[in-house]
Amino acid sequence: MSTIEPSMAADEQASEPPAPVPAGSLPRFETPIVPKATIAGRALVAVIAIMTFLASLTTGAVMLVRAAAVDWQSEVSREITVQIRRRPAATSRPMSRRPRPSFVPRPASLR
Repeated sequence: MSTIEPSMAADEQASEPPAPVPAGSLPRFETPIVPKATIAGRALVAVIAIMTFLASLTTGAVMLVRAAAVDWQSEVSREITVQIRRRPAATSRPMSRRPRPSFVPRPASLR
């Protein structure tokens, strides 16, 4: 049994050097995915530039269309009116005696 506290054991383990790297591992080289001095590198830069330009055009177009839609929606909402017509006094009935709307199915015996 050990009387060493857990915090002291953790300190001892942290002071140990890291495990050695296996001899068969490959060395790491920092190289670009596409070399800059090749045709593929130049083409990639051109494609990225074109895609960035198209993305900015699309963003501008979306902003214009959204602003136009908001303006159109506010114009339409200002122009909408609702007219409520009053029924003539002779045809108005109490709520209990009014006929049912036509979309409510009625039993065949009451038709």
